[in-house]
Formats: sequence, C-alpha cells, structure tokens
Amino acid sequence: MKKIIDALNANPMFRLSMSSLELFHSNFLEWLFDLDHEAFLKCFGLTVSNPAACTIEREYHLGTKEDKEWVTDIAVFENGNLILIIENKIKSTPSKGQLLNQSTFAGTAKKVLLSLFEYSGTLHGFIPVLYKHLIGEIRKNYALHSQFVPYIQDYCDMLDRLQFILDNDPLVKNWRGGYYTAHLPSPNLDTCGIMDAFRKYQAASLADEFEKRFIVTNPTSLSMTCEHSLNHKRACATIAYELNHGTLCVGVQVEQDQLRIFFENKDKEKSFNIDQTQKYWKEWLGNPLGGGNKKQYCSYSNSFIYRYVKLKGIITTDELCNRVEELLDKIIAEYNYNRDTIFDVLK
Repeated sequence: MKKIIDALNANPMFRLSMSSLELFHSNFLEWLFDLDHEAFLKCFGLTVSNPAACTIEREYHLGTKEDKEWVTDIAVFENGNLILIIENKIKSTPSKGQLLNQSTFAGTAKKVLLSLFEYSGTLHGFIPVLYKHLIGEIRKNYALHSQFVPYIQDYCDMLDRLQFILDNDPLVKNWRGGYYTAHLPSPNLDTCGIMDAFRKYQAASLADEFEKRFIVTNPTSLSMTCEHSLNHKRACATIAYELNHGTLCVGVQVEQDQLRIFFENKDKEKSFNIDQTQKYWKEWLGNPLGGGNKKQYCSYSNSFIYRYVKLKGIITTDELCNRVEELLDKIIAEYNYNRDTIFDVLK
C-alpha cells in the first residue's frame, strides 16, 4: 500500500486535482471532449450522428443565473440541443435540491452523477457513474492522441491508484458492508486527502437512511427535517422535529463519534432554560451506544445547544438507526404527554 500511496503522491495529476477539487476534473474532462467529441460521449454511453456539431459548456445555467442551485458542472449540446449534463463530485456530496432542479430543467438530456464514492441518496433521474468506470474508456478512446498520452496516462493512473486505495481500505469496506465508520481514523485516506470526502459520503448515506426510516414513515403530524453537512472536518447527519410553528427544533445528530440530542432556537427574543434542557437530556440519553458512558453538554451559541455520548468501535448502520429511533420516540412521547412542557426549554 505504501508504494501505491507514494506513486499517487508523485503523480502530477493527483497533486493538481486534489488541490483544486472538482474544478480540475471538470476542466480536464472538457479538455478531453475537445480532443475527440465522439470518444468523450462514448465514455458516458452516448453516440451522436454528427460529433462535429457538439459543443460543451462548463458551469451551464439550467435556470436563472441568480440561482446557483441550477448550475451544472458540464453541459453538452448537439446542434444547440442539450443532450448530456454531468454533475461532478470527487470530494463533495451532491445536493438533493440541486439534482432535482437540474433534472427538472434538463428535459430529456442524459443526466450523470460522476463521483469517487458511491452515493445512496435519491438521484432524481441521474445515472451514477464512478470515476473508475471511465478509466477503460478513456485509455481506449484516447490512445491515438500520441502527443497527449502522458497527460491521459497520468490521469488514468491516478484514478486507478485512488480506486485501489478505496477498495482496500478497511473503513470503506466496512461502510459498504453496512457499518458506520466515519468516527474512526484511516491513515491511508487521510494521506491521500480524501478522508473528508469519505466522511461526507457516510453522513449523506446516514441522512438518507434517516429520511427513509423516519420521514417517509413519520407517524406524527409534526414536520421533520433531515440533512447532512461537514463542519470543521466533522461529518454530521441530522434528523429533527419542528415545534412551535418552526421556532424550535429538537432532534438527533450523529457527528462522527458523537451521538447527540440537540435543541435549536430560531426565536431570537428567547434564550434556553438550561435546567429544563438538562432534565430532558438526562431522561432521553439513557445508556449510550457502543460502550461510551461520557455525557457532555455543549453550546454552539444561544441558538443551538446539545448533549452527547461518545460512540466507540465499529457500529452497524442498523444499530445506529435503531438508537436514533429510540431517542426520537422519547422526544415524541414527551410531546404527546404534555406538548406545552417541551416548549419550556425557551424562556
């Protein structure tokens, strides 16, 4: 593995692409398209009658230019008609809202989500394509461009080595096997600069599981929200109930090694009643998952406070979701018992 990582770090394409993220890869794909329109389209399963009539545009606005949600990384046209859009994610995760808007405005164009990691979320008509799927097609279709072979070879070698590292990393293999491992270290992924991307994809997968389990089957009349994010290199998946007409949110977060109960105050005129929140935390957290027994109280600001227990070791996603479900059930039980009391966290 050390030889693979050393070779990867010595690869000029890797050093460039990891510094400028998706921008480099989108620009490189646009450059490949300019070399041979027909070969580029074949990489994504498209054939056209007149490749010379094709054009490509980076950061094409599918909707209004004021709304960045509607900007796609790569758009390909044939005789002025949109035929392919590529949303490119090598170190970030896709936004569901972005995919939905792009799908809506792309019409019948083929839609591809190109990524380094597998994505489990709703794709809204996008076809998932991993970078490893491109390697064979790129090598085959661009072998004749002798003057550019060194660049193309370096690019394909980089993708090959990245994929080898992913396929052999214990955390990635466990994640693909249904385990939550974003709270554990991976020296190989860290060295290659893709640890954050892996954590984000795990958080996205966990948030997607939350949505399927708790929002789709939500038995309550309360509004629920679900999202994922990366804060200070810590991946976070959140599921929350909206109370008091949306001025108070209470829910569960998993941020790497922390399992949290949180309150979010959207009423700037009020502050938290710490005694009341401590009471709920004591009742709700109970026995922690994964053998951790340390409970910590934290506050981001007057608008967001939480308490957490530490997660330890390898945990199945199913176990983690069951624990989250228990905590959500306790929140709802309190709400159903006396829905006025739960608002006492604000004063």
